[in-house]
Amino acid sequence: KPIRFLRKNHGQFTVASCVTEYKYQFYQTHNFAYISVKAPDLKQFFVFMAVLAGLAAFGATAQSAGMAAPEIRAPVENIHAALLNVMKQAKTQDVRARFRTLQPVLAASFNMRLMTALSTGSHWRKTSDDAQFKLVAAFQRFSVATYASRFDGWSGQSFETLAVRDGPRGTKLVQTRINRPNEDPVPLSYVVRKFGAQWQVVDI
Repeated sequence: KPIRFLRKNHGQFTVASCVTEYKYQFYQTHNFAYISVKAPDLKQFFVFMAVLAGLAAFGATAQSAGMAAPEIRAPVENIHAALLNVMKQAKTQDVRARFRTLQPVLAASFNMRLMTALSTGSHWRKTSDDAQFKLVAAFQRFSVATYASRFDGWSGQSFETLAVRDGPRGTKLVQTRINRPNEDPVPLSYVVRKFGAQWQVVDI
């Protein structure tokens, strides 16, 4: 039987390709699948190694385009964890309680200042520091209140991070979805950007 080259994706080994008919041994660990091949001669062995190297390069490329370092996904997954928490507690928490729970998480995960500046356009540069401070505070209250009012119940929904891809101007696109029982999932893509040592969401 041909060898099946495997790679792990979201916790599951999936078939990437069938590459040879040589005798082989298969070893599996938690994260990787290893294949030991016995080729009839050196020429065929090097042909096999060339094919395997190409598949390994493909797997590395797919991984870099798929899931990235945890710190890039962190702001998005922190938002989702907080939302899921208030959704599950909605029967015992009113909108004000959900606001208080969400406020620190959303303030840390979103770059509210940049988002406010982008929302106000050229007017941002014309306003005083005090006015900018008040605008950011108002934008933050509105954003948190919107989440607190909309995520007001739970019926089995879950959040799933699908992939992280390169975005424009040094940003990353974190592709996610809301899984809903008996309904189509809702796709959500977040634009994240690094500020100092911290990644934050700047757009959805």
